[in-house]
Amino acid sequence: MTVRLRTAGSVRKVALGTFVLGMAAALPATGLVSSATAAPGNPGTPSAPTVVFSEGFGTGLASGELSKLADYAGGKYTADPAWLSAAAGNGLVIDGTTTDADQVTAGYTAATGAGVTSPTKGGELRELATILGALNGTSPDTANHAVTAYTDANPGANLVEFQTKNLLPLNADGRFLTISANVAVSNCVRASAPLLKFYLVDAGTENVVNNTALNPCTGAPSDAPRAVTLTGGNAVLFDADQVGIALRNENGSGGGNDHAYDDVKVLDVTPQLDKDFVATGDEQPGDPVDLVFTVTNTSELGGKSGWSFTDKLSPGLEVAGDATSTCAAGDVTAVVGATSIKVENGDLASGEASCTITVPVTADAEGTYKNGPENITSRGLDKPAVTEVVFTAPATPGSPEPVLPETGAPAAGNGDLWMTAGGAGLAVLGLTTVAIASRRKRTAL
Repeated sequence: MTVRLRTAGSVRKVALGTFVLGMAAALPATGLVSSATAAPGNPGTPSAPTVVFSEGFGTGLASGELSKLADYAGGKYTADPAWLSAAAGNGLVIDGTTTDADQVTAGYTAATGAGVTSPTKGGELRELATILGALNGTSPDTANHAVTAYTDANPGANLVEFQTKNLLPLNADGRFLTISANVAVSNCVRASAPLLKFYLVDAGTENVVNNTALNPCTGAPSDAPRAVTLTGGNAVLFDADQVGIALRNENGSGGGNDHAYDDVKVLDVTPQLDKDFVATGDEQPGDPVDLVFTVTNTSELGGKSGWSFTDKLSPGLEVAGDATSTCAAGDVTAVVGATSIKVENGDLASGEASCTITVPVTADAEGTYKNGPENITSRGLDKPAVTEVVFTAPATPGSPEPVLPETGAPAAGNGDLWMTAGGAGLAVLGLTTVAIASRRKRTAL
């Protein structure tokens, strides 16, 4: 049968924290790498995501050095023109020690009292880079570089603040990916806050990883700068061998909307599949044993929709009952007597740590039956380790000992001759060809 199952620190006056559509663990900076496979064996306990791409905006820059985003790292990144405007305080890669004089010397001048040449504005931009350094662990925190997005003028709604110019090579066949970034923000007392959306780009198509825009102005309204980690809450099941990144700001206002960003990452957030036979150790052929599949989310706890797997049972095992599931959604095909189990359109809801699918199975013959990664064909899941179950045939009872007529006493061995106490005759039990005379035994009369 096919069953449709549906059930989902501080620096001065700086606030540091993590804002989630899922919690983002502290992750090391890295370049582009292949997707990794999570280790099985901890069903129900989410593991940290794997970083497959990270940009910390410090490559090739000395302390205090400034760069335009469009020039940084050989020109790998871009944005819409409004978010590259140095005069508006946007698109500059600076650290906590970059001075106004350095900016002017580098040629990035702006009108008097506006942009980064303003002493007040320059100090605020440096502070944003510094608190981002405190969040990501840079030592000293003033050495951390970040990209400014300070909006002295109205940039316009839903424009690109950051984008990779070219797609990046990636081995991500059937993997769930999402994006995270550290964002520092100030002037949150104003009603106009950044509203950020992250996109994974595949051959020109932008795939959003947070349907609701993320607002870094969490907590009580305040002018004090704060820094948070934002993570997309709905991962994309990615099959391409290349990926791009885009960050858009839905807020087009220049009144408020003041921030900087750093540590842009692509995360592999593929869930882990584990399986286990729930056995007592006394199973006999024909007894049903639950085979439990556990799908465990990664620690950002984003939504994961569309995963699937087929388990081809080891020879001798077959489905012995109806499947049950705690997953938010999924099509489970488990026909009694079948030798395979199929789950399609699986779903982990946002915020859900894990879910289970349980299928009773049995065997007709005694033996040890193993089920491991080689039995699994999957998409959007890391494969499980090996589990096994033992079916033991019941013990065969021994033949009863023969007994003497009338007395009920145990008989002698094969070929022995007995005389009854009354002398009425002989009882011959299992007599062999041995001569009776040589085997005679008498009772005491």
